[in-house]
Amino acid sequence: MGNRKEIYSKVEFLSIEEICGGPTFQISTPALEENSVAYIMFTSGSTGSPKGVTISHKNVMRFIDWILTDFSLGPEKRLLNVNPMYF
Repeated sequence: MGNRKEIYSKVEFLSIEEICGGPTFQISTPALEENSVAYIMFTSGSTGSPKGVTISHKNVMRFIDWILTDFSLGPEKRLLNVNPMYF
């Protein structure tokens, strides 16, 4: 999966203040663990009945690691994500 620390050191992260031009409101951030839920994907599945499938932070991070390493993405590259990560 590559050296995550090296890859992420090249990624620029923006704070809410930088995006909005100043402080807006307080956000409390819960502690995250690998198996914490990142999002819920809803699908009809093969039965036609809606179901919610939880996607963990670990799954999302593995996906990001794969994209960064296999496609050699870095700060100088641009990516158009036509297909969402949940399908």
